[in-house]
Amino acid sequence: MGGIGTFSRENRTLYAGRVPTDRQGRDLEEAARRQFGEFGAIDYVRVLQGRNCLFVKFRLRACAEFAREALMCQVRGRCCCRSAGGAEGCR
Repeated sequence: MGGIGTFSRENRTLYAGRVPTDRQGRDLEEAARRQFGEFGAIDYVRVLQGRNCLFVKFRLRACAEFAREALMCQVRGRCCCRSAGGAEGCR
């Protein structure tokens, strides 16, 4: 069985959209590390310049799941979060 919510696939990455454009590059990455770091250790943050979004990969799946549930459809500094592997999220 596959698809959204599957236990057979390890997903530790979160997508954050509607990222404010007042920060760029390294500054935005550091801000994301501070905000998402509250939920656990982060492997990397990837900022997509010009697309107003970023991806955060956590070291542990449990941390990613906790952050996803805590931030689902929450606006944090005008930023909306959802799982990178799923189609569900803010609409």
